[in-house]
Amino acid sequence: MEQVNALRAILVAGAVIAAVICAAVGIWSAALVLMVGVAAHALLWRHLRRTAHPSSDTRP
Repeated sequence: MEQVNALRAILVAGAVIAAVICAAVGIWSAALVLMVGVAAHALLWRHLRRTAHPSSDTRP
């Protein structure tokens, strides 16, 4: 699961960088779409972390 979380963090960081670059160049629609996706990801990740059972992170 650590590898999945690391890949997810890399992809989200890439989306943030792409959004900043798009905003700097003036492609506001792409920047907005990327930032909405990052925000949605962050909110859903936070929700899943809060509602996950503590025993679901460990394997027998």
